[in-house]
Amino acid sequence: MAVEPVVSGIGSTRSRRWLDLAGRLAPFLFLLAAGASLRFQDLGFRSLWLDEVTTAQAVRLPDLRAVLDYVGRDPSATPLPYIVTWLFRPFGSDEFAIRVPYAVAGTLAVVAMYALAARLYGRAAGLVAGTLLMILPYAIFYSQEARSYAFLMLLTSLMMLAACRAVDRGRVVDWVLLSVTGALDLYTGYLAIAVVLAAYAYVGLVIAGDGLVAWRATGFRPALAVSGRRVVLSGFSVVLMGVLMLPWIRHVRAFLSRTDQGFGRAATGHQATLDEAQALLLQLDLHGILLWLVVAGITSALIGVARGRWKQALLPLTWFGIPLLGFAIGTGAGIVTIWPRYFGAIYPAAILLAAIGIDGLGRAAVGVARLGRSTFSRDPVGPHPSPPRWRPASGPSVIRVVVMAGLLGVVAGDALPADAAAYTRAKGSDYRGAVDLMYRTDPGRPMVLVFGNNPDWTVGGLDYYNWIRGSRLTVIDALKFSAENMKVLEGATTAWGAAFNAPDLPDPAAGNLDGGLFADFWLVRPAAGNGPAIEQARSILRWAASFEPQITATTRLFDVLQGHGTLGTDVLPSPPASRPETGSPPLDTWILQPGSSLSADGRSFKLDPGGLSTNVYLTTLNLTPGLQYVVSFSCGTSQLIGSANVFVVADVPTGQAAFPDGAGYACHGTEIPEQAVFAFTMPDDATSARVWLRATGSGTATYEQVSLRSFE
Repeated sequence: MAVEPVVSGIGSTRSRRWLDLAGRLAPFLFLLAAGASLRFQDLGFRSLWLDEVTTAQAVRLPDLRAVLDYVGRDPSATPLPYIVTWLFRPFGSDEFAIRVPYAVAGTLAVVAMYALAARLYGRAAGLVAGTLLMILPYAIFYSQEARSYAFLMLLTSLMMLAACRAVDRGRVVDWVLLSVTGALDLYTGYLAIAVVLAAYAYVGLVIAGDGLVAWRATGFRPALAVSGRRVVLSGFSVVLMGVLMLPWIRHVRAFLSRTDQGFGRAATGHQATLDEAQALLLQLDLHGILLWLVVAGITSALIGVARGRWKQALLPLTWFGIPLLGFAIGTGAGIVTIWPRYFGAIYPAAILLAAIGIDGLGRAAVGVARLGRSTFSRDPVGPHPSPPRWRPASGPSVIRVVVMAGLLGVVAGDALPADAAAYTRAKGSDYRGAVDLMYRTDPGRPMVLVFGNNPDWTVGGLDYYNWIRGSRLTVIDALKFSAENMKVLEGATTAWGAAFNAPDLPDPAAGNLDGGLFADFWLVRPAAGNGPAIEQARSILRWAASFEPQITATTRLFDVLQGHGTLGTDVLPSPPASRPETGSPPLDTWILQPGSSLSADGRSFKLDPGGLSTNVYLTTLNLTPGLQYVVSFSCGTSQLIGSANVFVVADVPTGQAAFPDGAGYACHGTEIPEQAVFAFTMPDDATSARVWLRATGSGTATYEQVSLRSFE
C-alpha cells in the first residue's frame, strides 16, 4: 500500500522533467526549422553578384595558404568567410553550394538571438526576438548572400551572450568563449571592431557598477574582493583575444592605416536629407511600427536602468549605441550614405531592442489591467477602493501574450509579403545569364572585351561563370589589352563586348551591334555575327570609344600588336646616379619609398612593403597633352602576399586622373612574371604624369623592363 504513492511520485516527476525539457526545446526547434525554411528557399535562385563572386573565387584555389594569400591582397577583406567557402568546395561551386554556409549561419543567428533575449528578458521575449530576426527581409536576404554579414549577425549575438554569461556567472569558460567569439567576429569582418568594443564596454560597466554597489554597502576592500577577480578575468579575455588575432594582426594594422578604407569610403562631407534617412531605414526594415518598437525598447531599457535592472538593460543599449555613435562620429551626416549591409553587426541589437519594446508593452498592459482591477474592486469593510498594487507580471499572462502576439503579427504582416516579393526576380539576369547566352550562341571559343565603369566587376563575374561552365570563354579588360590577349583573339571564334550599364551609354544598335541589357551591364556583339573575331572586336571597340575615350588608345595599341604600327622611344627619365637610402628627399624626378630598391640598369625595381605598402614614383614632365602613350612592364608577385598595381597618374587642375582606371593594372600572382601593357591618352590640361608602382602586404614584388612610349 505504501509503494504506489512513491512510484506515482517518481512518474509525475519524470513527466514534469520531460515537459519542462520539451518546453525549453520547442522554441529552439521552431525557430531552427522555420528559419531554415525561409533561408534555404530558392537559395540558388539569383546569380552571384560581384561581392559574392569575390568570395566564391576561393573554391578555385588549391589550398588554404592560397586562400590566405588571395584574401591578403584586399586590404578590406578578412579570412573567415573565404576559409568557410573553401572548406565547403566539395559541395560544389554553383549558387546554392556557395551560399549554404551563409544560410546555415543566418539560421543559427536566429537561435542565438532567442538564447540571448531569453537570458536577458525571459523566454517570451526571446521567442519574439528570434521570430523577428527569422522573418525580417534584411536578415533573410543577407543569409542568402555569400558575404560576411550572416556570420557577423551570428558571431556578434554569440559574443554578447558570452559577455552576459561572463559577468553574471564569472566562469573561466565564459571568458574564454567571449575571447573566441570576439576573435572570430574580427576574422569575419572589420565592422566587428565596433561591436567588440561595445561588448567589452558592457563588461566594464557591469564590473564598475557592481563594484560601486559593493563599495557603498561594505566598503572598499570587500568591494575590491568582489570586482578584482572579474577585472583579472576580463583582462585575461582581452589578452587571449589579442593572441588569437596575432596571425592576422599585420593585416588589421594595414587596414587601420589606410585612409581609403573604413570610414574613408563614406561621404563624410555629405549633406543628409530626410528622404535619405528614410530610405536607409526602409532598407534596414526599421520603418513603420518596427521603428517605434525599437524606440519603445530603448525607452523600456532606460526605465530598467533607472529601476535597478541595469545589467540586462545595458547590454542592448551599449551594443546598439556605441557602434552607432562610432559610425556617426566617423561619417557625420554621411551615415545615411553607408550601404545597409554594413550595419550587419549592429542589426541584431536593433531587433533585440524591438523585442524588448514588445515585451515592455506587454508587461505594461498587464500592469494597467491589474491596476484597473485593483482600482475598481471593493474593500470588504467599506465602499472605498483598495489602494493600487503594482507588481511585475510573474509569467506570460493572457493579456501579455495577446499584446505581444498582436504586435508581432503586425510586424509579420509587413515582413512576410516583402519576403515573398524577393523571390519574384527574373532568373538569368546577371553574369550567369550572360555566360550562358554566349555559350549557347557560340559553342567554340568566344572572347569578350570589357569596358565602361568598374570593368573589374564585370571581368570577375563573367570569368567565374565561365570557369563553372568549362572555361572556353576568355574575358579581357579592354583597357588592359596585351600581346597575349591578341594571340587569344586570333584563335577566337567570336568577339563580344560587355559594358557596365550607365545612364549615358549609347544604344548598341547605333554601332551596328546586337545588344542585351542584363542586371548590371550590356552584352553586345556585331549584328552581322560573321567575319574574323579580330574584325568583330574592332567593331565593338569603335562603339566603346564613342562613350569611353580611353578605348581610342587601346584601339591604336590593338593595331600595333597586329603589326600595323610602332612605338617610339622610352620617355621615362634616366635614373639618378645615386639616391638616399631612405628614398627621401627625391633626387631628380624619382621617388623610391623605404622598402623599395632599384637595380643597376635602372629599369628593375624590388618592392618589399613589410606588411603595409610601399611605392615607387617615376615622374616625367616631357609628355604632350592629348597624345596617346603606352606603358609596358613585367611584374612578378609569386613572393608577395598582398597586391601589386601599376598606375599612370596625370596632374590636372582639378586634381589627378589615373589610368588605365582608378584601380590601376593589377598584377596576378603567378610563378612566371606577367608581361603587361596598357595605353592611355594624356589629358589636354595635364601638367605632368608619373608611373606609379605599388605593392601592399608582405613579401616581395618585382617590376622589370618598365617603359613609357608614345605611338609613332
